[in-house]
Amino acid sequence: MVSSNNPGPTYPKTPLQGVISLKLLICSCLSSYQSISFLIALPNHPSHLPPQDSEIDGMFLIEVDRVLKPGGYFVLTSPTSKPRGSSSSTKKGSVLTPIEELTQRICWSLLAQQDETLIWQKTMDVHCYTSRKQGAVPLCKEEHDTQSYYQPLIPCISGTTSKRWIPIQNRSSGFHLSSVELEVHGKNVMDMNARYGGLNAAFLEAKRSVWVMNVVPTRTQNTLPLILYQGFAGVLHDWCEPFPTYPRTYDMLHANGLLSHLTSEGCNIMNLLLEMDRILRPEFTLIGCARYSGWVVLSDNMVAIEKARALATQIRWEARGDVPCHPISSSSVCIWVK
Repeated sequence: MVSSNNPGPTYPKTPLQGVISLKLLICSCLSSYQSISFLIALPNHPSHLPPQDSEIDGMFLIEVDRVLKPGGYFVLTSPTSKPRGSSSSTKKGSVLTPIEELTQRICWSLLAQQDETLIWQKTMDVHCYTSRKQGAVPLCKEEHDTQSYYQPLIPCISGTTSKRWIPIQNRSSGFHLSSVELEVHGKNVMDMNARYGGLNAAFLEAKRSVWVMNVVPTRTQNTLPLILYQGFAGVLHDWCEPFPTYPRTYDMLHANGLLSHLTSEGCNIMNLLLEMDRILRPEFTLIGCARYSGWVVLSDNMVAIEKARALATQIRWEARGDVPCHPISSSSVCIWVK
């Protein structure tokens, strides 16, 4: 999609890092992702795009800009997204479409286009915003970047004063994935109380081919920026509410200290386990492969674990191991399979 005389953009060394599929951004609130977090953003279906020429269409692109890292890419495929003209540069004297006009106002450049697919790149130069013409989207106040969860959409450019404003081409990767590790046979794992991404790091150190979603509960310390800085996928979420994903998405769920935390917040543990059951795949084995699904690993204090054990039997989770719940000091670790 990029011409042969153009070397094209410098893509990240680790393709699994920093890609977001935009399904939940079309609403009146900011998404639950930290600013300056992702390398690539793309809508996962044209029907999830707002109508062009509408006010929410502009807010949608501004929200995409917020979650993209400097130099990040937005890939759009839609029958209505094709700009006028056949080149990536606007011809002199031509009339801009609304999406072309807005992308220029937020300092995006159109890198390539083919048929109905277009690729924009967010600017790497923070000074681009101050050199724009009159009528450009204003810059956000610094406090706007501190928390995004449940905040209303604001028509302004965020992240320009952040210490995390580092162009993706200037970042270095601390590890490399081999072609074997990138094969599509890994598991989908969720760490429901990720803290600093320790489980994700342990899988990488053990060279396990898994994809981990690191979830930081909203009522705990916000460590999501540290998780994202390591190149891990992560999101903020309130576990007193359902998690926004399809049923049977994950092969394994891990939670350390989440039960006692939610109990202290007055949340219903049975509702949490039912939500876990919804997003967890049932146990299965592929013929000729040692792949299993449906695992739940919970570690917490003894009181919380005993309550979870009683509820787990009601949703027909099966305990695994000679000693399903292993006592560790004043806490315990339990393993179940759906």
